[in-house]
Amino acid sequence: MSAKKAIKKFFFHLPIGIILGMICCLFFVGTSPFYWQIGLLIGVIITTYFILVNVNDYNSIDDISSEDYLESNHLYKFQYDLQVWNEFNALIEKQFTKYKVYKNNPEEIIVKVENSIVKMKHHNDELILSVERSSFLFIPDRASNYQMLRRIVSALEK
Repeated sequence: MSAKKAIKKFFFHLPIGIILGMICCLFFVGTSPFYWQIGLLIGVIITTYFILVNVNDYNSIDDISSEDYLESNHLYKFQYDLQVWNEFNALIEKQFTKYKVYKNNPEEIIVKVENSIVKMKHHNDELILSVERSSFLFIPDRASNYQMLRRIVSALEK
């Protein structure tokens, strides 16, 4: 979808891959004269694999926007409707077996579902639904948060 974004994510995650490659190399190769070169190569391979797996998962989704591509935080806006607000509360209980409610008041609902935080905020005349990772926010999530957002939005818009 967006080669620029994939390349940007590659270079952003490359230092993490190189550190992992150096650690792997230290355990399996030891401190040979080519230690840093092998570690660098392993790091590039790890990062490339990680980005390509995420690109493949995001490319399998047809209607994803370029701003949601390879991201772990996603957002959707509704017109404010009390019925949608109440349906969201019931929907969390019906669709997800493991969840934990962090906050539930008339302005905001925050729920932890699996490895994600689902938030519904009432702001002016809008309801803002967001799904984000609960940890390691900078790592793409293999499109799981976007699929969760789509599932919630489709259930609320019926």
